[in-house]
Amino acid sequence: MKKALLVLFAIGYYLCGYAQEIEFETVEHDFGNVEYNATAVFDFVFTNTGTKPLVVQKPKSSSGLLIPSWPKDTIMPGEKNIIKATYRTNRSGFMNHEITVTSNAQKSSNVILKVKGYVWEEGIKVYEKNGYWGLEDAENHILIPFQYDKLIVRRDNELLAQKNNKWGVIDKTNNSIIPFNYDGLEYKPYKKAEVIYAKKNGKWGLINRKNETITQFFAEEMKWEVPYMVLLFFKFPTIVNESELQNFAGKWGAITTNGDLIIPPLFENVSLVEDFARDKYSYIEDCNVLNSGNELKNNGKGLSNQKIIMLQRAIQK
Repeated sequence: MKKALLVLFAIGYYLCGYAQEIEFETVEHDFGNVEYNATAVFDFVFTNTGTKPLVVQKPKSSSGLLIPSWPKDTIMPGEKNIIKATYRTNRSGFMNHEITVTSNAQKSSNVILKVKGYVWEEGIKVYEKNGYWGLEDAENHILIPFQYDKLIVRRDNELLAQKNNKWGVIDKTNNSIIPFNYDGLEYKPYKKAEVIYAKKNGKWGLINRKNETITQFFAEEMKWEVPYMVLLFFKFPTIVNESELQNFAGKWGAITTNGDLIIPPLFENVSLVEDFARDKYSYIEDCNVLNSGNELKNNGKGLSNQKIIMLQRAIQK
């Protein structure tokens, strides 16, 4: 009798634990460079991976320029369907918007889908021709010769450009802003956040728009994905000649855009660093600064001042 009850309980737990569920193939899409009034549509594919019917409510968009379409019918277990994201490209500039998908899914009742890209002003287009990228105006005058392996807009008048496997930054008239000295370049043009993270000799570090070095090229990875525009996540590398820092290898921390260590590399993933930052700091967007409610020299993790100084030296110039 007890065995039968246990079996029934296990079956019930299984069915409840795997009721209607929504799983997306991807939750982010980059449209890249889009011509004015061109088509910008992407299908976010999802599956009901549960055992009960799934119902999707009307999604909410963060912008009137981003229009979602969704299935009105019930999605049965194992079935695929889509949330169609259509971006209105009759306005130039950056797109960086979200769609919140709400459903009766047990684990993921709210899923955020993100789209980004850049819409060129009317009459100007960046595209590939004969294997190389360039820029033309409405009269087909060449503004940037078709000589680049890749062109990506990062500010209204600046483009990341790749040439001969090296990255630099140019403007719309093909003048060099940052020379082609880097294996990778990333930056986001948000308000006062002007720092660029660059890759050289297999490691990432910070430079500014004058191509001046802010930190050493020290990190295995860097990510700028939090709402705090003053923070950059980094993955600490293995440093052969700094044996006392070996425990930090492969761990994630955060630095400011000035290159100051603010959260030591003590976390297994970026999400844990973000949670820690939200818990310990408030962000003042207008001033682009972090505020702490109390003194956090050791960031609440019990590190000695000596270890903090050693980590800072490994990061700074």
